[in-house]
Amino acid sequence: MQKLLAIDTETGGLSPEKHSLLTIGMIFVVFKDKKYEIVEELHILIKHEKYSVEKQAQEVHKISIEEHDKIALPIIEAKLKIKEFMTRHKLFDTNVCGQNIIFDVGFLKKLYDEKEYPFHYHYVDTKNIWCYLKLQEKIPYGLGNSLKDMANYFGIDYNKAHDAIEDCKITIQVLEKMLKL
Repeated sequence: MQKLLAIDTETGGLSPEKHSLLTIGMIFVVFKDKKYEIVEELHILIKHEKYSVEKQAQEVHKISIEEHDKIALPIIEAKLKIKEFMTRHKLFDTNVCGQNIIFDVGFLKKLYDEKEYPFHYHYVDTKNIWCYLKLQEKIPYGLGNSLKDMANYFGIDYNKAHDAIEDCKITIQVLEKMLKL
């Protein structure tokens, strides 16, 4: 049995230094016999005093900043909810899983100072696994490397993508299919 913490973020752009972290999706999942079971989900919207969001990011994520701000949690409360979730499930030593996870980690590291960063430093990245599988000729080499490409290849519904918790779910399904190869 392998515990994983799937993480995805939705952001106001591509730069953790410039753009706001808008949402964090986290799913505690257990893999056993190459099948997964979701234990618990956490979806947090982050409130900022001032948002830095590119128009294109807003369109991709279909986020209205005005609506977002009404229900989002202040950063200190969001970090407390994450800590409670991780403490309840003893996830501080659990590998983090995601699609191109280093992107999300950049924004999460900006959210936390170095001493309080709660996530494990070992990552399971579906994008890296996908590229390896292409090199091993387990999947066609000419396919793209996006989560959409992977979902389409494996016949996984991608209609709810660009929502942090939904992207976590798609990533977990993709990982399950990859493990079976």
